[in-house]
Parts: sequence; structure tokens; C-alpha cells
Amino acid sequence: MFGDAHLHYKGLCYDGIEDASLLCVCSAELSDWDRIGSVPDERVVRSYGIHPWYADQWNADAGERLRSLLDADPKAGVGEIGLDYGRGDAVIQATAFTEQLIIASEYGRFVSVHNVRSEGLIQKILKTDGKGCGSVIMHSFSGPIGSIQSLVKSGCYFSVSPRLMLKSRANAELILNKIPDDRLLIETDAPDMPGGFTDMGTFIADIADIKGISAEALAELTLANLKEAVE
Repeated sequence: MFGDAHLHYKGLCYDGIEDASLLCVCSAELSDWDRIGSVPDERVVRSYGIHPWYADQWNADAGERLRSLLDADPKAGVGEIGLDYGRGDAVIQATAFTEQLIIASEYGRFVSVHNVRSEGLIQKILKTDGKGCGSVIMHSFSGPIGSIQSLVKSGCYFSVSPRLMLKSRANAELILNKIPDDRLLIETDAPDMPGGFTDMGTFIADIADIKGISAEALAELTLANLKEAVE
């Protein structure tokens, strides 16, 4: 049994999902919020948020709706939120990220953070506006390696996806060895897996092999970490 730290509602059908005991289903757009809210699977923990690519959908009404959803679901988190330096308006993204983080802090909820070449600003915003939020999960983490130590000091978790396996084994090993065992999570980001993804069992075995432990131990470790991060 394993925990998938990040996927989307359209991804609730990948090979191996039947063996998951915990699924963190995130939203990207406002239109996703009703869809994930109606998913009947008892393994699902929901996260409501606006992805940086769709940051222009964020406004005061969205903020009030987010608060109402968090009021209705005491287990829900906030995500997928964050910054993407390579796409979209940086100011709009920063505003949406900050305001969603403030709401997560008000409710003490965990957040799932998207980061593309924006780790410096993300850490600054987390320090100023994320002090009251629950766990911070760095989604689909693949570096930079130099950011790991400071993110660890900020209490972040690092969720690795099958995209990590697109890197060289040496690079993947460097990243995995820098992440503390008690901060490591795994995810599919389904349905957005890379072409090399076959099933979750193979991905778990690949990560376990790099870390030098059994697949069962890796699944158990990351599931325990995920439960701690979202509960």
C-alpha cells in the first residue's frame, strides 16, 4: 500500500491505483473544485486551489469560495498553488499564491506547491505569509539540489514524481540522497505522467532501488510521511 501525494481527478484511473491507501487529489482551475468535491473515493484527501498557469481566475469571490470549502471539509488542503517563472504573469501569480497561502494559514491547512525556477520567491512568501499553514509539500520536486537544505529548514516535504526518472540516475540519486527520509513523498501527478511511466509499482521499485531499500519499505515510509503531512 502506498500514498500518492499529488494527482488530479482525471488521473484517478492509472495502473496500480488500486493499491493506494491515500490519494491527495488537487485542483488546477476553479472548474475543478466541484469535480473533486464530488469524488466518492474514501481514500481521497482534497486540495482546492488555483494553479499558477490559471492565476487570472483568482479573485475575491474565489477566495470566499475557498474559505467555504475549507469550512465544509476540515481535512482539505490548498493546492495546487505556487509560481512558474516560465509561464504567465509573475505579478498575478505572486498575488494569487500569496492570498491562497494566507487562507491556508488562517485554517492551518497543508499546501501543495508548484515551483518552476521560482524557489527563492516561494521561500520568501512562505516565510512571510505561510507561517500558520500546515505542511508544505513541494510538488514533483526535481531540484535544484541547492534549495533542499533551506526548504528542509522551512519544514517542507518533497514529493517526487515519475518525472524524476527522466533525469540521469546519478542526478536522481543526488536529489534523493539530499532529501531527509522523513520528508520524502511520492506522487504520480496523474494524468500528467511522462511517457516512460508504466505503473506505480515500477516507479516505487525504481525509487527504492536508488535509495537501496525494498519497494515495500519505500512505500511504507512515504505513506507514513504523507499521513503526517496531511493530517
